[in-house]
Amino acid sequence: MSRSRWLIRWLGGPLLAVLLVWMLARTSVAPWPWPVRCTGQTPPGLGRMIDTARALRLPGFQLAWEDGQGRQGSCAAGWAGPWVWQGPLRTGHVMRYASLSKILTASVAMQLFAEGKLQPADRAVAVLGLPGPWADPRVAGITVGQLLRHTAGFDRALSGDPMMAPRPPGFDLLPYLRSVRLDHDPGTHYAYANVGYHWLGVLIEHVEGAPLEAVFRRRLLAPAGVDTVVALRSGQRLAGEPRHRFDAREPAATLLAFDYGAMLASGAWAGTAADFLALLRTVFGGAGHPGLLTEAQQQAMFAVDAGCPTGQWRTCHGFGFYRHQAPGQTMMHWRDGSLPGVSSFAALLPDGAKLVWLAHGRRLDWVRDNDRVGQALYALMQEKWPADRP
Repeated sequence: MSRSRWLIRWLGGPLLAVLLVWMLARTSVAPWPWPVRCTGQTPPGLGRMIDTARALRLPGFQLAWEDGQGRQGSCAAGWAGPWVWQGPLRTGHVMRYASLSKILTASVAMQLFAEGKLQPADRAVAVLGLPGPWADPRVAGITVGQLLRHTAGFDRALSGDPMMAPRPPGFDLLPYLRSVRLDHDPGTHYAYANVGYHWLGVLIEHVEGAPLEAVFRRRLLAPAGVDTVVALRSGQRLAGEPRHRFDAREPAATLLAFDYGAMLASGAWAGTAADFLALLRTVFGGAGHPGLLTEAQQQAMFAVDAGCPTGQWRTCHGFGFYRHQAPGQTMMHWRDGSLPGVSSFAALLPDGAKLVWLAHGRRLDWVRDNDRVGQALYALMQEKWPADRP
């Protein structure tokens, strides 16, 4: 045998192995069966949720829930990273909440309304005593309620999202407000705005006289007993965090480069799905036990404009949640979240049922994907719960 043929045969095995690994990396985990681990009840429709997640090329997800009778459960399905050798995802993996963090901000705002420290009609610049001049005089009239409802006049689809651009720590709100020009008259148009929730965080710090992280821990996290919920730091990957799957068109480094110090009110918290369910249970109560927010406070938080078409998805937003009700189905209040490599969703039903879904992946067209996940979870929450697992 010639030396060249012997060399080809000797290298053939390793080259084939490398090619196989490359092909698996390209296809992700889609061809492989998904491991599932559950405690408590297994929810109806879990298999359909796995099919939905696989179709969206997510590595895996956590799902935690409570029904209207207080029965609970938690599942982890899929893998801890884009490739199967990274092991199964577990219910104890730490996941990023993304914009589910806004539920903390809205909940504290409702507490402050009840205590008379803040009111929805308060002009936000007046509360802070911020001096002008303003490039856009309409900024001076923005109210706290408009910030909560995403109707303050900011529109990221038209002028971009200043909170999503990697930048040095310490985003300064005042220079931004002095120079920004609003895209809409305040109170006239809904447009999702992370910067509005950052402003709410600044307001909460001002009236409480304490850092926002400390306020959230004292008012919400400590009562819920979830000291494992953590605030993210720029450049930090958390211990116990799974590996994220990023869209090929989106730089993976972006996830760690955000100014999380400026995102505590809008998207800088992490924990497990079970942790966040415990938080929702503490804030909103259910199954015969009261929450931190009274029934009246919850109704105010969930209220949407009269006549808003709640049958249309992602249309009617109140002080903290979207409201949706398909014909003949139960009403649901929900919020979702998204960052590069991160997807999240949480929902509450009027009977006290709650659900939290977290995934460590996303595609660039994330709104459409999140809508598909949310509508699948809405269908799941309409079904009857099975008996407890042995």
